[in-house]
Amino acid sequence: MTIVEPLSPGPIDRHNSIFHPEKLQLKWAKPPNNTRVNYYSIAISNPSSSNSFTAYSNELLTNHRFQPGTNYTVTIRSRSYNTYSQSHTEVFKTLREFVFLYGLGKVLIPLAYCIYIFHIDVYSLKRYSFSDNYTVR
Repeated sequence: MTIVEPLSPGPIDRHNSIFHPEKLQLKWAKPPNNTRVNYYSIAISNPSSSNSFTAYSNELLTNHRFQPGTNYTVTIRSRSYNTYSQSHTEVFKTLREFVFLYGLGKVLIPLAYCIYIFHIDVYSLKRYSFSDNYTVR
């Protein structure tokens, strides 16, 4: 019996993925032709770090802490019958975070939510004694 290399997974579904640095969710296209997959091997790296994950479906959800506003390279391979597929590699960028410094504490807010928060609560914020102690990182 000849075992054929499984087909590689497809591109990341950017509409159904969340690139938050503290709760990353990646979803990608399954290999074509109903390719049997035991699991996916996922490597996420940038020049200063590398992380490996395993997923049993075409989705990865992790609470691993990534750097905000940083480009990462993700490499996904499917594994079937003890054989790996060709890898599929893409680059994504994590969301930046907006940081409010208030007194001695700080509140991290993903930049994507800031427009929403400021839009609905700008007058409430004016009632508090926030100074201009904020930064984007």
